[in-house]
Parts: sequence; C-alpha cells; structure tokens
Amino acid sequence: MRSSWGSTRRGGACRTSRTTWRRCRWRSRRCPRDSGGGARFRRARRYDLHLARGASGGRGERWESAFMQSPGRGVVPLSQRTSEGVARVLRNEIFSGRLKPGEPVRERLLAEQLGVSRTPVREALFTLQSEGLVELTPNRGATVRTITARDIMQIYTLREVLESYAAGEAAQARTSEDLEALEDAHAKLERVSPTGTPMQVAMADLAFHTLVSEAAGSRMLQTIMGQVLAFTVSFRSNYSYPGERAAVAIEQHRAILDALREQDAERAERLMREHVESARLFALRHFTHAQREAEPETGT
Repeated sequence: MRSSWGSTRRGGACRTSRTTWRRCRWRSRRCPRDSGGGARFRRARRYDLHLARGASGGRGERWESAFMQSPGRGVVPLSQRTSEGVARVLRNEIFSGRLKPGEPVRERLLAEQLGVSRTPVREALFTLQSEGLVELTPNRGATVRTITARDIMQIYTLREVLESYAAGEAAQARTSEDLEALEDAHAKLERVSPTGTPMQVAMADLAFHTLVSEAAGSRMLQTIMGQVLAFTVSFRSNYSYPGERAAVAIEQHRAILDALREQDAERAERLMREHVESARLFALRHFTHAQREAEPETGT
C-alpha cells in the first residue's frame, strides 16, 4: 500500500503523526500505518507522552523526563547526528550539572531521545571516557565520573606543564587574529564574571585557555589540551569564584595576554604557570570544603 505521504515526501504531511514530513519521526521509512507498524508506532507514541508528561518513577525515568524537557534538548539536527554532535550534547549536560557524578548514561534511551542510532552514542561515550568525563564499566554501561581530590591535583599538574609550554609557544607564533580572538574572550570573561552562572564563567574561562593553546600552532597540543580542559570544566562549572578570586583571575589573564602581545615567551610561560597554580590551590580548597559539608553529622 502506498504511504500517506509518499507522493509529497518533502512537503506533505504524515497523517499518522499529524505533522509535516520534516518533523515526522518515521520520515526515513514508510508510514507505520501503511507498513503494518501501527502497534510499534502506538507504543512509541505512548513512550513520547510518558516523557512529555514528566512521569516519575525510577532514576532512569526521571532522567529521561528531565532530559527531554530541559531547554536545548531533543532530537538533534541532521548535521549534528554524529558522535561529535552527541558528545557535545553530553558535555553540556555534564558541565551544567544536569548529569551528576555517578549518574548512569543509558545508551539506548539517549539514542532514542536524540533521534540517532546507537553507534554515534557509543562512539561519543568512548570520546568522553578519554576526556575523563564518564566511566565505562563492563555489564554496567556508562556513568558520569565522580571526581576526587587526586584527580584535581593531577589535572592541574598537567595543566601547569602543558599550558605554560603552550603560552611560551603562542608568544612566538601568535598572529594578529589570535590576539583579537583572545581580546574578545577576555572581554567576555570580564562581562560574565560578576553576574554569570558558574557554567557561563567556566565556559568563558575555557574559551580563553583554548585560544592560547590554538595560538601555539600545534594540533597535537590542541587535542591534548582539549581533553585536559574538558575535565577541568566538568567540576569548575559547579562552583562560583568569590569576587576577589574572580578579579585576580581576570588580572592574570590580562597579564598573560600582554605578554603574548609583546611576544615575551619567558614571561608568558611563567605567568601561565602561576595562574594555573593559583587556580589549583583554590579548586582544592573548594573541593575539600564541599566534601566536609557533604559528610553527615555524627553525634558525640
């Protein structure tokens, strides 16, 4: 039997889903009513209504409902239905704190919610595992990684080595376009620091550090730094800098930018090392304080 939208595929309407072809979830196949897939379609529709109504139940169901109802979520555009596009969505969920440490990331459900096959989801999870954002456990699947004080110490130690080297290289290799992009990133950080959310500030800070590594002109360095900085943002986006600490960080960024502009490699390298070291000390203090507050009170 002929599909109800077969003759007007690109502009017609699918009577089964009561929507245009471009938005019909069955657009890449024959209409389920005409191909004998009515039962499967009705089950899918009940599943969609279950999510839309925010049905509560187990932890997985609560996550499904929250995932679909939050802004910016849902079926991704065709151009982003790749492992990179899925990884970008998941990074945003982790950075924003909507996916919390220890929370499961269910491959099958995520594929259905984003409108992609399971292959790009699986590849995206491997990418996030290499960045230290998720853990893949046999027979258990993926979970958001829980960060420890040792993780923070190690990642900032790596950052000191890599970013100081990147700053020294960038001072010699930077172009006028690099400096302009860094000025814009620095100006954005100054704007969002006073009133922005922790995630907005963390992403603005990430943009500045990423541009420094890009100005160094090494693709290998950019790849490694991308992994290191992604891990940093996963916990940095969960707390705010006090006003005094935020002002110090902005001043340090300005000093690094001035050294890059003057092509003073030695000074740029030293300033970046000092900046990362001060960030490490603050991150460890915050983490220790948060851990103490999370400990249950015990009677005497």
